[in-house]
This record gives sequence, C-alpha cells and structure tokens, in this order.
Amino acid sequence: MVLVILYTIQGEGMVRSIMADSVVQLTTADVTKLQMISQETFKDTFGAYNTDEDMNWYLNNQLSIQRLQEQLQTENSFFYFLEKEHQVVGYLKLNINDAQSEDQGKDALEVERIYVRPDYKRLGYGRQLMDYAVTRAYQLDKKICLARGVGV
Repeated sequence: MVLVILYTIQGEGMVRSIMADSVVQLTTADVTKLQMISQETFKDTFGAYNTDEDMNWYLNNQLSIQRLQEQLQTENSFFYFLEKEHQVVGYLKLNINDAQSEDQGKDALEVERIYVRPDYKRLGYGRQLMDYAVTRAYQLDKKICLARGVGV
C-alpha cells in the first residue's frame, strides 16, 4: 500500500488534505474492472471531440478485454488503480524499455495513460497519480516522460 498526501487550497486559504487510500498494481484478474474504468474515462475525456462511430470503434477495439489483457501481460508495462474508500478514482499506465509506446530511451519511464473518473476530478487525484509516476521513476532510476497525447 502506498499513501500519498497532497494539499489543495480551498476558498480563503483553507487547506484540505486530499488522500487516496492506496495505489494498487493491476494483474490480469483486474481486466474487467480496468475495461470499465478505461472506457468510462476515455469517453468522458474525448467523447465531445469524436463521432459516435469513432468513439465506439475505439472503445470496442483499443479498450477491449482482449487488448487490455495483452497490455496487462506485457513485460515492462504496468497499470495502477488509485483507490479511495475501496472505490477506483483513477488509473495510470507506465511503461519502460521496449514496452514504451514511443521510444523514450532505456533511461525513461513513460506515462502512457493517466485518467481520473468524472466524479473525482478537480480533487487532486490526477496529481497523486502523477506523483506516484514520479516516485516509480525515482525507484527505477529513470527519468519521467509523457507519451504523445498525455496532458496533465
């Protein structure tokens, strides 16, 4: 279990602690939940910018159980859920070495995906996920890089 404590300014200088309970590395047993969260967050993030046809194609192909299962089994590719009170609030996908979506170099940890579920946005959870990625990069003695299309 990893605990990360962040603070955010609320109103007139009030500071509120934002803390997720844990960051959990996923296994192939988590693929169904990963698909649900992935599809939900992708649709929320990109739905307004795509046709229904394009969105359905992406959800059914790139975020299918089979495709996600392959990604979960890829060596040097790691998925994590950020949980608060046993609820998944977001997820993160990190890659090193040959698993990188774009060659960032052997000394790099790539953040390929970072998503927060709609009900948990603007509460500091995206920052916690990014902080966790930075921590993993430090632990692995890697520099951190964002994949093309990743905005934080």
